Amino acid sequence: MMAGYLYNDVMIIGGGGHAKVVVDILTQQKTFTVVGIIDKQAGIGQYIAGIPIIGDDSSIEDFFGKNLINAIIAIGDNKQRAYLYERLRDIGYTLVNAIHPSAVVSPSAQVFSGTAIMPGAIVNASSLIRENVIINTKVSIDHDCVLLEHCHIAPGCTLAGGVTVGQGTLLGAGVTVIPGINIGAWSIIGAGSVVVSPIPDHVVAYGVPAKIIRYLD
Repeated sequence: MMAGYLYNDVMIIGGGGHAKVVVDILTQQKTFTVVGIIDKQAGIGQYIAGIPIIGDDSSIEDFFGKNLINAIIAIGDNKQRAYLYERLRDIGYTLVNAIHPSAVVSPSAQVFSGTAIMPGAIVNASSLIRENVIINTKVSIDHDCVLLEHCHIAPGCTLAGGVTVGQGTLLGAGVTVIPGINIGAWSIIGAGSVVVSPIPDHVVAYGVPAKIIRYLD
């Protein structure tokens, strides 16, 4: 490998508050060394959580050409994160996981690439976590749940056993989902909602119990 980057070096895509948490997780995880952040807002040479900004979105390909092969996306917006995941994968990057040491992940759970699991989260037996998912602080994912690509489970959510969350869906902070419920793709469940019946694709739903408020384009 070209001098300057090692096999366990990683860059972070995104420079907001979520990136600060990912930096903290990777530092404590001690599997990868964070060498820089790609951010379209902050200027090169600035620092976020002690890590330098090394470029913007236009330089992602350049760093792969310099043999920096590991990356993780630290952006909360699901559509943007999905786009970047596909772009990075197509370039050839290895999308790594950031799993906080305080998180409890069952040995029988499957966690795919590019996923961030935050402090205090629980992923129980036989759950399936697909690519590029965010399981935020103190989320509880019970047995046999399925979280599909690019979804975001916000802080404090509780998913009972056998819940499915569709691709790109956001569960707002503190959402509770009863057992066996299917939530569709690219939907938004408002903070504090209680989901007791299936939710289709491309809707906004909230309340206790959660009801469809409007449809998304």
